[in-house]
Amino acid sequence: MNLDEILTLWKSDTKVEITDLANESAKVPSLHAKYYELYSKENYELTKLEQVHHQLVKLKTDYYGCRISDEELKALKWEPFDIKVLRQDMDMYIDADKDIIKSLLNVARQKEKVDLLKDILKQVHNRVYMIRAAIDYLKFSSGF
Repeated sequence: MNLDEILTLWKSDTKVEITDLANESAKVPSLHAKYYELYSKENYELTKLEQVHHQLVKLKTDYYGCRISDEELKALKWEPFDIKVLRQDMDMYIDADKDIIKSLLNVARQKEKVDLLKDILKQVHNRVYMIRAAIDYLKFSSGF
């Protein structure tokens, strides 16, 4: 699920029918379950992407340090790198590598989804209090 789909889903679920607050209050557990399931799946994907990124950094470090075999290069479809990069320059090469940048962008996109779902879950938790406040206001405004 991408970020836009999550936002669209949340926009439809944020609507509270003010004339049926009891029903809206009863929806909270199902909303929590729905978004917690999404959060769990997306958080797991984030963990997988982070691990793949760490493995890629290790491979690229070996690549730029000329510590990778020709067989591994062929399997990875990478061109041989003939210059041995000094340890103090390694970060510069790793940070500028297109595969590393792509991996970091994937991790960042996934992290954005996880953060959004965390915020949505906080709003779902607060929904009970907001509904209670609306009920109290309606009581007050009607003279009870």
